[in-house]
Amino acid sequence: MNETEVLLLEVNYYPFRITQDGSITMWFLYLKKTPVFRDDQARIELLTKLNEVPGWMIEISHKAIGDKSGVPLGALNKPDSMARFKAVVSWIVAKAEAVSE
Repeated sequence: MNETEVLLLEVNYYPFRITQDGSITMWFLYLKKTPVFRDDQARIELLTKLNEVPGWMIEISHKAIGDKSGVPLGALNKPDSMARFKAVVSWIVAKAEAVSE
């Protein structure tokens, strides 16, 4: 996936938000309302994948997977970090598309 590609889903998924204060916030709060991520284990799997992104670390806890958790946007400055984050986003999209088919 290149940087100009946009991922579109027929189901409304809002996995993250980039905020004015320069952070990227994962919206587990909203993801847990979707068929794909309703189960705690699915959100733990997502958080585990995110924590594999260099510079990204959110403690795996019940609070983290049920709320909003963020890291500084600068965590994605390095090409490897951005590539891994994009891979996680693609994984989210693939899971969502599989459920909507």
